[in-house]
Amino acid sequence: MIYRTLFSLLLMAILPSCYASNIWPQSQCAKTPYWLEFSQAALCFDKNNVSSLKVLNANHASIALNYNGSELFLLRQTSENVTGNLHKKAKLSLIDYFNALSSNNTTLDKETAFKVHELASAEEIATYQNDTWYAISMTSKTRSFDEIFIVSKQQPSFILQIGGKFTKTQAKEIIAKLKLPKISTQPHI
Repeated sequence: MIYRTLFSLLLMAILPSCYASNIWPQSQCAKTPYWLEFSQAALCFDKNNVSSLKVLNANHASIALNYNGSELFLLRQTSENVTGNLHKKAKLSLIDYFNALSSNNTTLDKETAFKVHELASAEEIATYQNDTWYAISMTSKTRSFDEIFIVSKQQPSFILQIGGKFTKTQAKEIIAKLKLPKISTQPHI
């Protein structure tokens, strides 16, 4: 009986931490309006902390902004560019690929994937999700460029990439400053 109680207490202590890292960050935009819209996403970065904003000439919608002294790049992306088609080689959707990359999944050639993404271990990856969106951040002191990829679960071709130099905590804060669009699964007429 005492072992059952101890086991129950242990599970109650462990399980919330297992799922907490996967919960979409709570919005930090209650006091700051969404003043910058980019490719259907709105951002509530404090205007006073943005020192420059540039529209980039790229194949896909893209901007660069200097926020709190750090340059961030935001762009719409294709799944092929995100993974170098490794997800297709592994016969995985983009979201399944990211889940495999951040877990002990053995269907993925992690050595190659980690080289492509400049990762040393799965500890450099954080994932977040809600009913409609999935995000993965890849941050490391050894990476040349930290990244966040945000993918629509309803329309996986909607991918937003945020790049720059930031920590795992800062990546979560950036995600919390986004208001993402409602994506319809119905085709546009």
